[in-house]
Amino acid sequence: MSFYGHKEAGLEVPAYIDLEIKGGGFVADIMRGIANAFRPLTQKSVLDTNPCLPLPVKPDYAKFVLILLLCLLAWLLVLAEPYVLRTRHLIMAYFYPERAKQRAMFLYDKILDDRCKKKHCF
Repeated sequence: MSFYGHKEAGLEVPAYIDLEIKGGGFVADIMRGIANAFRPLTQKSVLDTNPCLPLPVKPDYAKFVLILLLCLLAWLLVLAEPYVLRTRHLIMAYFYPERAKQRAMFLYDKILDDRCKKKHCF
């Protein structure tokens, strides 16, 4: 694309319709502003498109591999998160067994209460 773009001789500025809005008032000012927004900024006879064209370079495959590794690491972390969160409770139970028993009883009672409320066990 860049090769053929740099060979291009130049483009003519396309003709456009110029609107002239006569009159005064609020609506005329708005319409005049809209018409001026579409008016070209410059009236050059030739447009130079060369600065807009990208210069081709060879891709850096090391960056592609790095991005792929980051994506794989993110997926690994997402998949491993639930298991890592479970180990917190195992570690807490190892260091504080009494507190772990209290926590387990609280969770058991809470689950039992929720089930009874849904089944109307009263």
